[in-house]
Amino acid sequence: MRFHLPRRTLYQQVHSYEEVLQRLYLNKMLVGSGFQPVLVRAVLAVFENILDAVDGELQEPEPGDRFLGHHSVSLSDWMKEGKGLRFVNSWGSKWGNGGSGFLSEEYFVKHSTETWALAVGNHGLNVPDGFEFFDPDLSRRELAVAWRRPPVHGSFELPASQRLRWYRAKSLFRDGYKLVGEVVDRRGVRLGWVHLDVGRQEGSLTAVLSEIFVWPTYRRLGVGRRLYEWAREHARSQKCELLQVLVYEADLSSSYSIPREDLTERLGLQWFHPPIYNVDGDATGAIAAQYLQ
Repeated sequence: MRFHLPRRTLYQQVHSYEEVLQRLYLNKMLVGSGFQPVLVRAVLAVFENILDAVDGELQEPEPGDRFLGHHSVSLSDWMKEGKGLRFVNSWGSKWGNGGSGFLSEEYFVKHSTETWALAVGNHGLNVPDGFEFFDPDLSRRELAVAWRRPPVHGSFELPASQRLRWYRAKSLFRDGYKLVGEVVDRRGVRLGWVHLDVGRQEGSLTAVLSEIFVWPTYRRLGVGRRLYEWAREHARSQKCELLQVLVYEADLSSSYSIPREDLTERLGLQWFHPPIYNVDGDATGAIAAQYLQ
């Protein structure tokens, strides 16, 4: 069965070291079953000692090791007893151990700022209820059958000769699912998209709008509002008590500023956690929210 997916790359945030190990274990099962592994990328704070790291081992900075910034690497495997992670760097084969390196659990916990898992959208998104990816008794055949099931998907017409296409993806880490939608014009050109995560937080069913984006050419034409209202109504139909909208650092900076009235007055949101500012005066993210029930 073939179908068109709005966004062929689905990504979900990884929230802990244990979840990283689970995803890498799943990758071994996927490769053994003939599937493409899921890409796991971590963003790490790195220091001057990374430039000449012996065998690619990331170590705590010594006095005088300057902070260089944040660097993204692809996590590939775990070390003995899960006490560290191997990764592939992007600096060529002359760095580290043929272009690869490793870091301890302690380094990851202390210096990772975010980690994401990226998968091809038509794999592993509609597994049966109760299916457990990380069951130690799961056979490769059972995983292969579940991984091939296509996700639930659909589309409907919008005003102005536009169409909204969507699919629903099961979360690989916890109870709940991700809903991905996009608005396209009559030529099939993607105008914008939205990602909505639905699951339980502290016992309450909550929807988190983790991403909403409209290409600059199509802004101020109602595309973003249609995406937001569709996501909000879905959350309401699922009896979610709260809709949270994640607002990222880049969207709060001076060059990409989101007017506060767009989130509050026009969309009916309130600041759930207001912007937090660092010592340089730059906003580092916020959460706006709307109660649905």
